[in-house]
Amino acid sequence: MSAVSGMNIFKIQEISISGCRQTSPAMIRELTGIRYQASLVRLNPEHIAAILRSHPWIAAVEVTRDWPDVVVVYIKEYVPEALITQDVPGGRQFFYMDKNGVVFAPVDPGQDMDLPVITGLETKGNIGQRRPNGVVGAVATIMDSDAEVMEMRVPAREKFNSVHLKELHFPKGSIVGAIVRDQQVLLPSGETIIEIGDNLVIFFTKKAAADLERFLSDEG
Repeated sequence: MSAVSGMNIFKIQEISISGCRQTSPAMIRELTGIRYQASLVRLNPEHIAAILRSHPWIAAVEVTRDWPDVVVVYIKEYVPEALITQDVPGGRQFFYMDKNGVVFAPVDPGQDMDLPVITGLETKGNIGQRRPNGVVGAVATIMDSDAEVMEMRVPAREKFNSVHLKELHFPKGSIVGAIVRDQQVLLPSGETIIEIGDNLVIFFTKKAAADLERFLSDEG
């Protein structure tokens, strides 16, 4: 193997890096330590990918060797859609959030802040406290109000299967504010057809919590 790795034909002559927006090819090379004239045989694509996935802006990465002398790095970065504040040592700081609600990177001085700001959400200490049949995910309280918000994955049950939203008759005091489907956020109307596997973002009052829990369970 040492003889093969030392052959000039397997020396890295090209480093192809694509998908950079907040990152840059120079930053990627610096983070990974990929160097021209290094051995392509000894390069470990999985190790390089693991290093890059630790970067807060990188959502996905693919690293391949294109024999005999090319390293190919494809980067998929998070795209910020909103700002949210979170507690950090010494106070609070703005973070970027993507369209799926993933909080991924702090906002550094000079970075873009021309985005909607998500405010008024305070995560409850017992996230997912209400889990009828495991369909409910995170539950949060909207601060200084009598309202809460939860995320619900539509279960494989007949009453939820391919029906119009208006036909579900959610309990009084609750409303579906958004639907996440195939990594897209939809603003629903009564005519929107609900599909198994959709994630519903439901706003509800504390008084409606018990009725909503029954509705989402097999009892509803």
